[in-house]
Amino acid sequence: MTRTLLPLLLGLLTAVPAAAEDWLMIGRGGECFPIRDVLEQKLPDAAHVRGPDAFVSYLRGRGYEVIRREEKMQWGRLIAIQVPALKLGFGFAERSLCENFPKPAN
Repeated sequence: MTRTLLPLLLGLLTAVPAAAEDWLMIGRGGECFPIRDVLEQKLPDAAHVRGPDAFVSYLRGRGYEVIRREEKMQWGRLIAIQVPALKLGFGFAERSLCENFPKPAN
C-alpha cells in the first residue's frame, strides 16, 4: 500500500505552488533582494506583501491596472509586474532562480 501512495504524494507535493517566502525581488542587474526591503522604499503600504500574486491582488484592490508576465526559466519562475499609472515595474523571482542564476563577471 505504501508503494501505491508514494507516487500520489509526490505528485501532490510537486503541484503545490511556491510559498511566499520562496520569492525575492529581482533588480535590473539580476541582483535579488528581500521583497520587504524593496517595497518599503517604493510602496510602503505594500510592505506586508510576500509574493507576486498577493502583490497583484493588492494593486488591483486599489484600482490599479496591472500587467503580469511570467517566464519559466531553467532554475525557476520570473514574474514581471508593471503598473502603468505609477510608472513602476517590479520583478519577482523564485529563490531557486536567484540562487542558481549565473552572476555577472565584475
